[in-house]
Amino acid sequence: MVYKTVRGALPPQICDLAGCWQVQTEVPGSPIFIMKLATKARHLEVQLLADKYGNAISLFGRDCSIQRRHQKIVEEAPITIARLEVQQKMEQVELAAEPLS
Repeated sequence: MVYKTVRGALPPQICDLAGCWQVQTEVPGSPIFIMKLATKARHLEVQLLADKYGNAISLFGRDCSIQRRHQKIVEEAPITIARLEVQQKMEQVELAAEPLS
């Protein structure tokens, strides 16, 4: 397994071992970050509607796990993969977040 960290770029000697040279040629000078692969992860989102006065409601959640090159291909709503308690917790956390100014 190859591990990378989001806390900093890899030193060149590690990158050489990991075969990062292909990525380095695509975007010269850019740092390369590596992290452990989460094999059964899902990309779940909560849709919020908010106004400039701090009012916000959760409209629904959706599963955006089917992606190609980091672009969503299919959005499935409502979320069917997660338990209702998980969806409700996601909504609560989002609604409790500080409003954007």
